[in-house]
Amino acid sequence: MLFDTSVKAVLCDIGGVLYVGDSPVPGAAIKEIKKHYSVRFLTNTTQKTSAQVVAKLQ
Repeated sequence: MLFDTSVKAVLCDIGGVLYVGDSPVPGAAIKEIKKHYSVRFLTNTTQKTSAQVVAKLQ
């Protein structure tokens, strides 16, 4: 995997990118990306509370 040193951070959409429903998407290499970039997660879900989203990501 190549990493671009001009990139300052990565935004990851949770719904449909990291997870589809309650299932993690295979191949989402977040641990590897976090070694090289600051990562922030975002979602526009109204189905879960913030605490539930955080718990899922942990």
